[in-house]
Amino acid sequence: VKLYAYAGGQTWFAEHYPQKGYKSTQEPMLHLGLGKVKQLDSLRVEWPTGGRQTLRRVTTGQVLVLAPPMRSARPPEPPWPVAM
Repeated sequence: VKLYAYAGGQTWFAEHYPQKGYKSTQEPMLHLGLGKVKQLDSLRVEWPTGGRQTLRRVTTGQVLVLAPPMRSARPPEPPWPVAM
């Protein structure tokens, strides 16, 4: 999963793939350190399956649970919590 956060002319990027190798996983959560930003202009999510989502005017200081769009040709992935 790739996340692009936009606010006030700034851009933040985070990338997370919880399966790194044989018998190796990480917690499926991303944390974006946004400082004093209270609201994002937009949050763009790019899924490994090729799906994309854009959320507008996202309030920070919350946990979002995101899931890939259902129109994906591959089986759905589990929801991904995102802490901001």
